[in-house]
Amino acid sequence: MKTINTQNIPIYVYWIIVILPIVILYLPALQYDFVNWDDPYYVYKNEGIKQFNSKTLKHFFSLKTIIMGNWHPLTMLSLALDYQLFGKTAFGFHLTNIILHLISCILIFQLGRAFKLSEIQSVFLGIWFGIHPLHLESVVWVTERKDVLFTAAWLGAWYVWWKQDHHKYYYYIAILLFIISVLSKAMAVSLPVILILTDFYRGKPIKLVRYIPFFIIALIAGGIGIYAQQTAEALSYRTGYTWTDNFAIAGSGVWWYMYKMLLPLEQSAFYPYPLKESGMLPGLYWAGFIGAAVLLALTIWAGIKKNFQLFFVAAFFLITVFPVIQLIPLGNARVADRYFYLSSFSLLLGFIWIINRIPFPQKYSWSLLLIPTMVWGYLAFERIPVWKNGETLWLNVIDQYPDQSFAWNNLGTLYFEDGAFDKAIPVYLKVLSLDTGYADGYNNLGTIYATRKNYPEAIFHFTQAVKYKSPYPAAEFNLGYALNLVGKTDSAIVWLKQAATHGHPQAQQLLTQNKLTW
Repeated sequence: MKTINTQNIPIYVYWIIVILPIVILYLPALQYDFVNWDDPYYVYKNEGIKQFNSKTLKHFFSLKTIIMGNWHPLTMLSLALDYQLFGKTAFGFHLTNIILHLISCILIFQLGRAFKLSEIQSVFLGIWFGIHPLHLESVVWVTERKDVLFTAAWLGAWYVWWKQDHHKYYYYIAILLFIISVLSKAMAVSLPVILILTDFYRGKPIKLVRYIPFFIIALIAGGIGIYAQQTAEALSYRTGYTWTDNFAIAGSGVWWYMYKMLLPLEQSAFYPYPLKESGMLPGLYWAGFIGAAVLLALTIWAGIKKNFQLFFVAAFFLITVFPVIQLIPLGNARVADRYFYLSSFSLLLGFIWIINRIPFPQKYSWSLLLIPTMVWGYLAFERIPVWKNGETLWLNVIDQYPDQSFAWNNLGTLYFEDGAFDKAIPVYLKVLSLDTGYADGYNNLGTIYATRKNYPEAIFHFTQAVKYKSPYPAAEFNLGYALNLVGKTDSAIVWLKQAATHGHPQAQQLLTQNKLTW
């Protein structure tokens, strides 16, 4: 591809060109609020981040500190530091996420140059990574600090690996950055395999001893990550889905990310599992599985034939997306925009390589890169307001998936915590109409009735909550407390003791004050 003579332009000018459109895109996010989706546990209800001292370090580096199924001490320490600098306002947390994202975009530009792209091509690569609509979730959602932090360190380690021939200490800098990355998110463990892939792509000798420290770190971090997921009971097969179903869903997910890279339409913060008809998944998922198998075979063939570009693009994508394709289900979503954050690099790079092959007047060939830039930029500008607050987020999910009790419940919880009970009640009733066994919905609705001193209704809903979920310390305490208020002391003590046995601190305190054991 013929480009403008750019030899005399300082490198920082390219960096500015890369980050300018990204800053414009994300500037509104500085005014956005937190959302009531993991943000309470990570930030505004997390007492652990409100101090920053030696106790904070000890707390977050303890293997007992598992947050939402993750052990990521540096992520939590970064949030604690933000709290010291900016307090409870979301502004500072968003600012840090955006800065980390910009660092990754600059590193993407530098990596583009390492892959021998021109300066202009590398600028577009950095901009694409910065503005792609599927990356909004990783940047604007405060909880995803782990994503932008681990990726910035991961890309830094990878770039230093490329440049290690320039200085003998670069090897050790790469190890240090990798440690930072895995302490931010366990998904970073893919780096050692990517380092081998990189050396294969560059035609460098594969000296296994050089990768050993990286694999040791990856194995330790991976083991801790699995332990954290097991502790949170996040590793499990979904009811009603077989292991063969999981293969089909995982395989179709691979193609989902590739399709969404090109045309990121109908985005959602939540993509539910498909419904099975007559005990079978829709045929599209099995077609996706076959397609993923074909892609894997094509990748191996490209490696054998030393088609380095095709092999690198496919292998990098498959390696980095593999931990999150839900082969072993984590959570309730089959795919997620945030899972594409790191894995997108090779597909975006491959897209530029494909564009290079399009017959087009060389003088204007760079202008082809403007087309996806404008499309993705427009879609990102349209999408970003969805993350303004919890209400806009959940209304958007409900608009696309109106039967998801999970989204309705979160919307109801938002209204409840804001004291907007008149809004919350019909939302919770909707939750229970969609899922008659949704224990959280019963508990939350019961809490509203208790607040309004409608104790018969409150007791009914708390009873339903403990019926459908056990143990459920919060609902057990609420039921016991409500029964006590209407004079049913004996029944109240039974439930308060059960809540105390299950670790509810208020129940334990109340029983202790009344000299009762549990």
